[in-house]
Amino acid sequence: LDIDGVLNGHQFDEVAQSCSIDRKCVENLNRILFSVECEIVVSSSWRYTVHGGAMTPIGFQYMLRTHGMRDSTPVRDITATDEEIAIRGEQIRSWRRHHARGCHYVVLDDMDLGISERGLNFVQTNGAIGLTEGDADRAISFLVN
Repeated sequence: LDIDGVLNGHQFDEVAQSCSIDRKCVENLNRILFSVECEIVVSSSWRYTVHGGAMTPIGFQYMLRTHGMRDSTPVRDITATDEEIAIRGEQIRSWRRHHARGCHYVVLDDMDLGISERGLNFVQTNGAIGLTEGDADRAISFLVN
């Protein structure tokens, strides 16, 4: 899961000094999470809150829940840092190879950072608006087939 461009539309909030998570995008994520039993692996640059020690995966899960994400879906893990593996698609492929080979999965991101090049199941969102109902439908099709 990427955050910026998936759970928000990159609208910068001057007060928060960050992009805020959009409730409608979270509702579309919940459609996916209610359709299949799954776990979340964070590939977003927001994963640096965990890599840097400011947050744990459980804390990240709680943060997403405070924005409306289904409360029973665990944030299982995060992908490698850019310093360890430079290309996001390779970070995801490496994580799958070591932790979840053979399982159903989908990558949600607004940018194709080597993701489709590596043949990963990928739903690319429009970064200006985030995760739509149509995106959620495509993601569900990867997870149920």
